[in-house]
Amino acid sequence: MNARRYVGIGIGQYRDFPTLPKAVADADELRTELERRQLSAGLLENPSDRDVRERLRELIGGHADVLIVYWAGHAVLAGQFDLRLVMADTSPAATLNETTNPAALVEEALRAGVSHVLLILDTCYSAAATADIARVASQIDSMRSLPGDRGFYVGVLASARPYEPAVDGALAATLLRIVRHGPQSEQGLHNWSDYNADVNARELVSAVVADWPAGLQQPRVIHNGEPYLPMLPNPRYQPGKRAELVTRQLELAYRGVGEQEADDGVYFTGRERLREDLRRWLIAGQPGAFVVSGPVGSGKSAVLGWLTAWIEGRTGADGGTPWSGQSHCALVNARDLDEQSMVAALTIGLGLQKANTAMGIVDQLATRVAPPVIVIDGLNEARPTVLPKIVDDVLVLLRGHVLLVVAARNDGDPALRRLVAPGRRANVRRHNLGQDRDTRADVTAYVEARLRAAYPEDLAAVTAAVVHRALASEGAFLYARMVTGRLLATAGGAAPGDWRSRLAADAAAVFGAEIERIGKTMTGGPARARALLTALAWSAGAGLSARRVWPALGRALTASTDAERAAATADADSEIAEVLSAFGQYILESGEAGRACYRLFHDDLVRALTRDPAQGRLVDLAVVRLLAEQSNEGANPEGAEPYLRRHAPAHAARAGDEAIGVIEALAAKYPGEYRPMLAATRHALAARLLEAHDLAPAQAAAEEAIALREALAAQDPAGLAVLTASLGLGARILRERGDAPAVEPRFGAIINGFTDPAGRAYLLLWACQAIARRTWRHRFDDGVAALGLLRDQVPPGPPAVAILDPAKLLATAKTALKGLYAEDECEFERLWPARLGPLPGWIYDDQLRELLVEWMGRPLDAAPAYLKANPALLEPAAAEALDRLIAAAPDDPVLREHRALLDAVAADGIDAVYRRLELKNAIEEWLIVAPNWTRSANHLMCHQHLLLDPWCREHLAADPLDDLAMLHADLLVLAVEGQPYVGYMYLEERDPDRRAELLAKAAATGPEVHRALADLAIRA
Repeated sequence: MNARRYVGIGIGQYRDFPTLPKAVADADELRTELERRQLSAGLLENPSDRDVRERLRELIGGHADVLIVYWAGHAVLAGQFDLRLVMADTSPAATLNETTNPAALVEEALRAGVSHVLLILDTCYSAAATADIARVASQIDSMRSLPGDRGFYVGVLASARPYEPAVDGALAATLLRIVRHGPQSEQGLHNWSDYNADVNARELVSAVVADWPAGLQQPRVIHNGEPYLPMLPNPRYQPGKRAELVTRQLELAYRGVGEQEADDGVYFTGRERLREDLRRWLIAGQPGAFVVSGPVGSGKSAVLGWLTAWIEGRTGADGGTPWSGQSHCALVNARDLDEQSMVAALTIGLGLQKANTAMGIVDQLATRVAPPVIVIDGLNEARPTVLPKIVDDVLVLLRGHVLLVVAARNDGDPALRRLVAPGRRANVRRHNLGQDRDTRADVTAYVEARLRAAYPEDLAAVTAAVVHRALASEGAFLYARMVTGRLLATAGGAAPGDWRSRLAADAAAVFGAEIERIGKTMTGGPARARALLTALAWSAGAGLSARRVWPALGRALTASTDAERAAATADADSEIAEVLSAFGQYILESGEAGRACYRLFHDDLVRALTRDPAQGRLVDLAVVRLLAEQSNEGANPEGAEPYLRRHAPAHAARAGDEAIGVIEALAAKYPGEYRPMLAATRHALAARLLEAHDLAPAQAAAEEAIALREALAAQDPAGLAVLTASLGLGARILRERGDAPAVEPRFGAIINGFTDPAGRAYLLLWACQAIARRTWRHRFDDGVAALGLLRDQVPPGPPAVAILDPAKLLATAKTALKGLYAEDECEFERLWPARLGPLPGWIYDDQLRELLVEWMGRPLDAAPAYLKANPALLEPAAAEALDRLIAAAPDDPVLREHRALLDAVAADGIDAVYRRLELKNAIEEWLIVAPNWTRSANHLMCHQHLLLDPWCREHLAADPLDDLAMLHADLLVLAVEGQPYVGYMYLEERDPDRRAELLAKAAATGPEVHRALADLAIRA
C-alpha cells in the first residue's frame, strides 16, 4: 500500500491583508476528512513566513508516495505568471523573500522523493502559477527520467483564472462534497463506480471541474505525467460486490430486458416442467446436483434468475409451492474461474471463513442444519483446462453437502457427466433446455409481451417473424431478447412495416447492426465503437479496467502510429463514458483487484467480435507492451494497472513468442518482480497447448512453469498454491500423452524435494485430495504421511504464511482422511492400524457431528434426555469433533457454550449440570424484571422451587461488588427464613421512618432476617 499524505495551509488572519474567514476552517476540515480515509495529515494555521520556511519542508518531505498540498489564503499577482502566496506577516509589497512561490512547493516534494503531487491553490489569480509549475516539473522530469526510475505525476488545481478573484470557501466546499459522497455530474462517473476502490488525482480534479457551481470563478487544471497511484479512497466503493453482479445478471435474464432499458417488467414465460422439477427437488432438501443444460442463448440464465427470485420470495416469481428454506443462496458466475477462485467465490457466497479447498467448505457446513443452496451460472465459461478440476475437486465433493444448481452449455462434457453421475449421498438430476417441446410457445409469449405496446397493429406479424428467426438461430431466447430490444429502441417514428428491415439472422447479426446504428452517434463513428467493444471481447477475467487499459487497447485496433495512440489518452474518460452510455445494455460492469471492469454480457456477443485472430493478437501484444510501458520497462511494477499485472500472462500465452519475449525480458532484468509472472505465462501457455492437444510442447511449458514455481515456493511458501495448480496441469498432460505411470514419480520428486515439513505436508494434502487423478491407496499414503509430519515435525504456533497454519493443515488432513474412510471403510480399517494404531474417534466425525448439531438444537428441557440416549456424545471423540467445529467457526457462541457443557458434564454429570443451567436461567429471568419489585415478587413465588435451591444463593453472592446480585441474594435469605415479602416491602417503601420500623421488626424476628434486611437496605 502506498503512503498517502495531506498537508493543509490555511491563512485567514493577516497583518496587512483582509481577513479570510473560511481559509483555516477549510484546510482543517479537509484534514479531518482525509485522516478519516487513512491519509496522514499535517496542518499549518495562519503561518508566518518563518513558520512556512521552517516547517513546510518537514511536513512535505519523506512522508509519502502521494501528496496533496492544499493552500487557502491570499495571493498577489506580480507579473503575468508570477503568483506569490501571502503569509500572515507578508507586507503589502509582497516581495519574493516574504512570499512563497507555488512551484517551489512542488519542487520541494519531488526532490524529497514524492511520486505524485497534487497542488490545490485556493487563492485569487491562482491559475497564473500553472506555467511556472509545469516548467519546474518538466525540468525535474528530464533529470529523473532514467532507467529504473518510477516516474512521477504533478497536478495543479487552481481555483481561479489568472485575472479572477476567488470566492472564499467555494473550492473547499466542492472538494469536501466529492471526498465524502463522490461527484454529482454524469461526466466521468464511471471513475467513481461502486467497484473502484480508489480514485487518482486526474479523476478527482476532473470531478471538481465537472461539479463546479455556475456563476463563480472558473478553476483551471494542469497535469504533468500519468497518475498511476491511488490518491483517495472512493466513497462509493462497495467491496465484495461480485455476488451483486451475478444477481443483476440473472435478474436481467429472468426479466428478459437489457441493462439500460427503461422497463421494469418481468417477461419470463414458460419452462413450467423444469420450474416444477426444480421446486420439488429443492424442497425435498436432499443434497445433490441439478444441471440445467442447453445451447447458447437457450435461456439457462433466465431459469436461474427465476430460481433465485423464487428463493428470495420476489414478486413475479411466485406460483407453485413456496420456498420455505433460507431466503438466500450463494451465486457464482464461473467465467474465467479456476478451482481455487471457485472455492474462494463459494466461501464468500456462503458466508464462511476463508477455505483453501472444497473440504474446508465441507468442514464449515457441518454445523448447518439444512444444506445451503449454491447456484452456478456459465460453468462452461470457466477456464477450459481447469474445468475438470473444478468439477472433480470442488463440485463433486460439495454435491453431497449442498443443493447445487448449475447451468452449463453441454452436459455431455466428460467432466459434467461426472457431476451428474450417481454417487454416495448425491441426488442428481439434469434438464436439457435444447430438447424442450414448448420452446416455440414460450418464445412467442415472451415476444408478444415485450412488443404489445409498441406494435399493437402489427403484433401478430412481428411476433411470427421474430419467433421464426429465433427458432432458426442457435440461441432462441437470446435472439428474441436482443431483437425485441432493438425493435423497441427504433419503434418511434418508424413507418408501418419498417420493422422487417431491423430483423437479423442471429444474435451476432443483431449486435453488428446495433454497433453500426448506435456507433454513428459516437465520436469516431462505428469503427471506434467496434474497436472498443472488440477490445472487451478479447479481455480476460472480469473484463477491462477503464483506467489506462480499455481505451489503450481499443486504440491499438485503430491507431497505426504511437502518436495516434498517445493522442487518444487525453479524451479517454469521455470516450469510455460515451461507449458505456451508448452500449451499456450489452456491457456488464464488475470488479477485480479494486478496479471497475467491463466485459460483454454474453458469450454469443464475444464470439461475434472475436472471429479475426489478427485482432486478438493486436490486443494481446498491446497488453504486454502496455505492461512494459506503464512499469517503465519493469522498473516500477506498481506503475502498471492491476489488470495488466494479473492478466498479461494469459494474453502473452495467446499471442505467442513475441509477447512472451517481452515478459521474459522483464523477468531477466527484474527477476524478483517478474519471475512469478513468467511462471504464470508458461502455465497459461501449457494450458492453451493442452486445449489444442499439442501435447509435447504443452508438457515442456508445464515443466518450465513447475520448475519456476518450485523455486519460488522454496523462497516463499505462499507460492505453494500456484505450484499445485501447475503440478495438476502437468499431471493431466502426462495422462493425455498416455504416460500416467509417470505422474506418481513426478509428484513424489516435487514433494520430497520440499524441505520445509509444513510445506511438504501441504503438498501431500493437495495430492491426497486430487480425487479424480489418483488411486485410493496413493491418496491414503499421502494423507497418512501428511498427518505424521504435522504431528511429529511441524511445531505449533503462528505460521510463516497463512496457508501453512498447522491447526488448519491438521484439520484438512483429518477431513481428507475421513473422506477416504467414507470411500472404503474396510480397506481403511485394514491399513490404518498397521501404520498408526487404533482408529481415532475423529474418523467418525460425520456421525458425531450429526449428533452434536441435533443436541445443540434441542431446548433446555429436552437436552439431558438426548445426551443420555446418545452416550457417544460423552466420549472424548465428541469433544474433539466439537473442537474442530470451533476451529472452523471460532466466533460462534453456541459452539463454545456447548463445548463448556461437555467439560462440565464430564466432571459433574448430566443431571447436575443441567440443573445448574435451569437454575441459572431462572436467576437471569428474575434479575431482568428488577426494579419492578411487584413483578419480581411474583416471579420469586412462581419459581421458588428453583430459586430457593442453595446453589442460587451461592451463585448470586459470588461477586460481592455486584449490588444487584447481592440484593437478590438477600431476598432469597428472607424467603428461606419464611419472610419473602419483608424485603419487597422495604424496597417499595419510601418513608424513612417506616423503613426503620421494618428493620426493627426484622431484628425481633431473628438474626438471619435482620442481617439480610440490613444488607439489603445498604445496597438499595
